[in-house]
Amino acid sequence: MSTWSEEWQHECEARTVLALSKSDRESFFNGSKDEDGKRKERGIIAIRGPKAAEALRGYMERIIEARSRRT
Repeated sequence: MSTWSEEWQHECEARTVLALSKSDRESFFNGSKDEDGKRKERGIIAIRGPKAAEALRGYMERIIEARSRRT
C-alpha cells in the first residue's frame, strides 16, 4: 500500500483512534459536553456524518482482527 494513498490515511487515522482510551474514543465519535450539559466539542459523527464514522469503525475492526491473528 502506498503511503500516499487515501487508504493509508484511513488506516493511520484508525490506528490513532484505537490508541485512545475508551472514553476518549467515545468523545471522538460522539463529541463531548461540559458539566452544564452544553456541547463542548462536536464528534466525528456530527462533523463527517454517520457513514464516514462507520467506515472508520470498519477500518478499526479490520486492524483489531489483524492484530488478533498475529498472536
